[in-house]
Amino acid sequence: MTTFEEIFEQAALEMGIELSDRECALFNKYYREILLWNEKISLVSIKSPIDIPIKHFIDSLTVAKLIEKDNAKLLDIGAGAGFPGIPLKIIMRSLKITLVEAYRKKASFLKNVARKLDFTDTIILNERIEHLKEDKKQRGMYDVVISRATFNLSQYLAMGAPFLSEEGMLIAMKGKGIDAEFEGTDEIARKGGIK
Repeated sequence: MTTFEEIFEQAALEMGIELSDRECALFNKYYREILLWNEKISLVSIKSPIDIPIKHFIDSLTVAKLIEKDNAKLLDIGAGAGFPGIPLKIIMRSLKITLVEAYRKKASFLKNVARKLDFTDTIILNERIEHLKEDKKQRGMYDVVISRATFNLSQYLAMGAPFLSEEGMLIAMKGKGIDAEFEGTDEIARKGGIK
């Protein structure tokens, strides 16, 4: 039987990501925490052995090459079980991440994982993004604002734009059927100052 490590490391290599021993150990620890907490609270749906390593970890890493700035500040909106923020932090140690999660139990899981993985430069906010948007100290603070299938594209542009720094980048991780979501986004992007 193929193990989590074998599935994940092979898929990472196929993406051109060579994981260090430290990174493999952190992903393994993160994987075990997900399995443990998933028994208590619904973090992720696990239907097959490839769900976590491929659908969650590898999918999260697909955007890594877009983040070029060292010490970038990343805001992950609707972080849930930590995707994509935690996998990105594992392979990009200098990344400063803020994970926003509205559900208290999921935010508790994220705090636990950050502690277990000994992450620095990591903030977990148990907050609704609509409320955080009103915090003037958060405006224009982030080099990267990212979300993985949390809002439709128009909502996400409106929610994420206020947090972007002047040269910041908004990344929307979306699945199939995205074409229908583009309607009206040009106007929202223009109002939000997004190029």
